[in-house]
Amino acid sequence: MSRTSRNILKSYFERGDTPTAEQFAQLIDALLHQDDDGLFAKDGQRIGIGTDTPQNRLDVKGSLVVGHPLAGQAQAPLNGAHIAGELKVGSEESPAQLTLNDTHSVRGISDDEHLQEDSDRLLATQKAIRAYVQGQVNEWKAQLVGSVSAFAMHTPPPGWLECNGQAVSREAYPTLFRRIGGIYGVGNGATTFNVPDLRGEFVRGWDHGRGVDGGRPMGTWQQHQFQSHNHSISTRQDDWNVSGGTGPSYGADNGAYLARYSTGHMGGHETRPRNVALLYCIKY
Repeated sequence: MSRTSRNILKSYFERGDTPTAEQFAQLIDALLHQDDDGLFAKDGQRIGIGTDTPQNRLDVKGSLVVGHPLAGQAQAPLNGAHIAGELKVGSEESPAQLTLNDTHSVRGISDDEHLQEDSDRLLATQKAIRAYVQGQVNEWKAQLVGSVSAFAMHTPPPGWLECNGQAVSREAYPTLFRRIGGIYGVGNGATTFNVPDLRGEFVRGWDHGRGVDGGRPMGTWQQHQFQSHNHSISTRQDDWNVSGGTGPSYGADNGAYLARYSTGHMGGHETRPRNVALLYCIKY
């Protein structure tokens, strides 16, 4: 059927002429196809806007506005576009995917805060990523509760308590209380408990059945001690001498009698290795 412009068909009615059946058919066809408005339908399957030879379900020749200019050019650019309105690709009933660079495809957006799906075709929302990362951080922090670390500062960092034997609230630090209980002191026996007191102390690994430092429960304090040892006294011919200490040496002729011997007091008030003072803190 040849298509006649709606403007020409409309003139038949304006003049008062009686349109023929063919003119009526042409008018209906023009209304459906709206060629004068640049809207074309082909084969009942493809629609063209600005083109009478649509190759796809919907072909648009020229700029497209979706709540905001998609492109202010005659043809939408291939290297970028801006859509201010809503863009929907596929649906729940008929899912679709977005292909990037011909190699990477995205089939959906996920708001799962646990990121449970092991998929390389789902994009997580910012909220989901933030919730997942925060959950991992919280889990890591929870695993550290009860651990002791040394800090090169005068005060504990956030999330830590100084190991000074202080009594703290069981309600304020419930996880720490569940971990160490009353090992280092039960506080007032009802609402508080004590943290370890490591001020001025060396920390030693708990024996835990090895037999090197056996018989000690976790968290017990131990006094300083010298390992058992002895010094020797040797004699030669008509004299004798004392050796093995750091004090002065003594000797006597054969036949002399010595009633008492002492090297005198030497050294400090404790036995210790070289060390550096740091602040011990416990994680809560």
